[in-house]
Amino acid sequence: MKKLTLFLLLWVLFLLIPHEADATFELLDGKLRIKGRFEQYMVFLYSNPHKDSFYRNRDRLDVNQSIFTLEGLYTLVDNGEWLVNFQSYLRYYYESAPDMDHRLQRSFSTKRRMYKKYMTNRYDNDDWINEMYVDMYKGPWNIRLGKQVVVWSEVEMVQTIDKINPIDLRYATPGIQPFDELKLSLWMFRGFYNSDLPGNLIFEHIFIPGDFERTRTPFEGTWSSRRPAPGEIANAPGQGDAVYWMMDQAMPQWSLSNYQYAFRIRGNSEIFFFDTPYIIDWTVSYWNGLDTGHAVFEDTERVNAALTRNASFRAAAGMAGPPLPYGRDVASWKRYEAVGASFQTYVPPLGGVLRGELSYEIGRKWNSVDPYASTTAPRHPPRRVGDVGTFEDRTIERDFLSYGITIDKPFCVPFYGNLMQRWGVRPCWDMTFGFFQGYWMGDVKRVWQWSSGYGYQSNTFFTMMIRGGFRHNEFIPVIRAKYSPRNFGYVSPGITYMPGKHVRVQLGSIWFYGNNPAKHREAAVEYRDMVYMRFRYEY
Repeated sequence: MKKLTLFLLLWVLFLLIPHEADATFELLDGKLRIKGRFEQYMVFLYSNPHKDSFYRNRDRLDVNQSIFTLEGLYTLVDNGEWLVNFQSYLRYYYESAPDMDHRLQRSFSTKRRMYKKYMTNRYDNDDWINEMYVDMYKGPWNIRLGKQVVVWSEVEMVQTIDKINPIDLRYATPGIQPFDELKLSLWMFRGFYNSDLPGNLIFEHIFIPGDFERTRTPFEGTWSSRRPAPGEIANAPGQGDAVYWMMDQAMPQWSLSNYQYAFRIRGNSEIFFFDTPYIIDWTVSYWNGLDTGHAVFEDTERVNAALTRNASFRAAAGMAGPPLPYGRDVASWKRYEAVGASFQTYVPPLGGVLRGELSYEIGRKWNSVDPYASTTAPRHPPRRVGDVGTFEDRTIERDFLSYGITIDKPFCVPFYGNLMQRWGVRPCWDMTFGFFQGYWMGDVKRVWQWSSGYGYQSNTFFTMMIRGGFRHNEFIPVIRAKYSPRNFGYVSPGITYMPGKHVRVQLGSIWFYGNNPAKHREAAVEYRDMVYMRFRYEY
């Protein structure tokens, strides 16, 4: 509470002090530059299906998040030889929808008071520090020490090579919100060396000495989560959340043995194809760290017994089962490696920029499951998301290949360009089309794939984005779409209104398509179509 009070006082102070309308406040003869924003983000559901009524009332307000940020840049040294800056980005939010609709609190375990952690950034003591690091330049060297967010991906909407910072999916949909706003920052050493080698090679090293965050996924019953399974019992996790909390309790603490290391080379090269020169901006990368997506259960006998009891009590007795095993007694987070590459280049015949990414995950570990056993049904149940099955007393190690290709191309209306410009309409609109695919190496029949369909060797996504402008970009319409030929997709139109340098208002909607949600986690949002509103004031 003290942090929030101090933050609000600073925010009000900066609003009251007059300054130029450039969304930056300068102090100490320009050595200190400060800016920030207040943002209100709201989500309203189109409908409230009967199956979801236990977790929300008829108001349909599912997210009401207030966000306060404060960014600072302070120049410590600038003497011609050294340039040393101190960068900070503080972020505090409060999600008040569970205060307005107490049924939303049924999505969390009140025993752990997890809905309070959901409503504010309280998962860790330093969650309110989005970034805070010393940024040092000397000659070809650039060293950054502190809490940081790393963005390596060259494409939008789907990640492949970006492994360093896990993401928070509890309030947002990737593609609608940019990934750099979803990432969880980590304390790290990050260094760059700008060489004079051919291709202007830039060498980047990242070392994280044991700071670990898991990917934060939506809690069972919230708007973007899978449906509760099985039963509707207050203050009791279903099978999915039972697995979630055991993994959450098993998260490793600070230790050098939990290090994360990454290395990347960036360069550019000129090649000729049919006598046409192409300047290619490329990267190759290596990553080694703990899996942030899932832990591996090691004491599977205790886990299976606990899940069976939990399901039986919920389905038959109408109450929560006995306490679950403590996470660190039954699970651990495993290490794996990944190599990657990316490129981008302008292609004259296409009239646009072609981008691509490739990632190969090495030795990622998964629990093995018995495909003919279940904690909720005794005889040959169908494999489906929400029914975790029975864990076998062994793990499976599988490699995974993923890649993505996008083309960014302006679409210009012929003959009417000058007239449209006089009306304030952007004559050329930006269009992006993408294709992404992931492929498992080896047999996947016994791999426990909580985040995707069971037994599928590959998954494929197509993406599209169109962005334009009216009244000299005072109004910016955009439409995004993502589609899986198998069973999932969404279409999201939206418009941003920018009347000046400080105010941003965004309105949009998301329509989800889900085919057989029982087989794919993302398809569980089939009946969660929604309208969202974002108001932002930048200061």
